[in-house]
Amino acid sequence: MLISTIARRYAEALYEAAKDVGLTKEIGDQLEQLLRVLKTDRELDLAFRSPALTAHRRRQLLEECFQGELHPFVLNLCQLLWTKGRENSLPSVVTAYRQQLRRDAGLLTAEVISAANLTEEQLAPLRQALEKRFGQPVVIEMKVDRSLLGGVRVRVGNTVLDGSVRGHLQAMRERMLSDLPQRPDEAAGASEKAEI
Repeated sequence: MLISTIARRYAEALYEAAKDVGLTKEIGDQLEQLLRVLKTDRELDLAFRSPALTAHRRRQLLEECFQGELHPFVLNLCQLLWTKGRENSLPSVVTAYRQQLRRDAGLLTAEVISAANLTEEQLAPLRQALEKRFGQPVVIEMKVDRSLLGGVRVRVGNTVLDGSVRGHLQAMRERMLSDLPQRPDEAAGASEKAEI
């Protein structure tokens, strides 16, 4: 998942506020819980995203649903997202927050994308190779993209390692196109332009 700069800023601000009061893990757990509930409770999710409800009313619904279990920081984040019309950014904010939590714990997050779900046994050698390459413990987030055909694509921060069949085919296509000789009429046109 590509995380927008805006979502990253919200996550960093929330993380710093939580760090100041020693609640980074607790706030992270609450954010994860909120996302799980929104994914399973369609009515609450619709209310969360509804522009027909005021930010104040949406906050009341969350408070009622979670019965005081959400820290004011989490509620304030939601209210801020609603006020700014960025309620769809919540999953990205939670992902960015999770990554910050892991970074502070000395862990690296690797997004592994493959054509099919991989077992822990299949992921173990990949995790070891990534830990060797980056020199840090790695946490893998698995995603499935059937369009890859086979192999895996790994994203660690801004680094993308593409070992997918689709990626190899695309690279081969680009090499083949770059190796094609120019057509005679294109070459003549280029030399005529150079003479003018």
